[in-house]
Amino acid sequence: MEPIPETRESIGELRRYGGEELVDELTRMGEAAERLVPGLVGLSLALVQDGLTFTLVSTDPEVAAPDAVLRVGEAPCRDAAATTVTAEGAAQCPEGRPDDVFSEARWLADAQAQAAHGVCSTLSLPILTGEEVIGTVNLYASSSDAFAGDHQVLADALGASASTAITNADLSFETRREAGATTARLRDLDTINQAVGYLSTVHGVGTAAARHLLNGAAARAGITQGQAAAALLAVRR
Repeated sequence: MEPIPETRESIGELRRYGGEELVDELTRMGEAAERLVPGLVGLSLALVQDGLTFTLVSTDPEVAAPDAVLRVGEAPCRDAAATTVTAEGAAQCPEGRPDDVFSEARWLADAQAQAAHGVCSTLSLPILTGEEVIGTVNLYASSSDAFAGDHQVLADALGASASTAITNADLSFETRREAGATTARLRDLDTINQAVGYLSTVHGVGTAAARHLLNGAAARAGITQGQAAAALLAVRR
């Protein structure tokens, strides 16, 4: 497993801020997942509080996913349900496939038809502190049954929880795109942390409450947390 270019750049930023522990943990997760999951395509670690995502992909040419390829209308998995389209543009379900748009089988087949090339199944595991979700580990594999029966084993190996594991929620490998925004967010973190400290002092609240105030201000203004933090610090000066 190796970082995608955007995550490699983010790792460089992390090291500037003394984030070696997180880098080591990401590497450990990749090695553990690769040992346990046959046909592992990729792994993404997402951290909730700071909105950071880091993505590793397989270096095995047999399973490696190419950059940002979406195969709309073409099932990328060899065992994905096929879909045909009539001249009028209406999808027809193959024999045995439920035609109910609310059925799980129909949803899965449609999701597979829009999956990232090479991704046939995914598993998302929450990382908890007490009952609070602080992050998620998202795994991507090239076969539809790669995670069958292994949720608890994987959760234990990755420091996550299997209690609310979700399968096939990100067949399009969206976390890979989210990882592209992480470097900029890391560069904003210093400014954000300064603003949080300022709000904490001015309002006499803890850092969590101060961060909530900053997030709320950013949302109301329709700007990023980094932009809101920079504006606040500029006014303070």
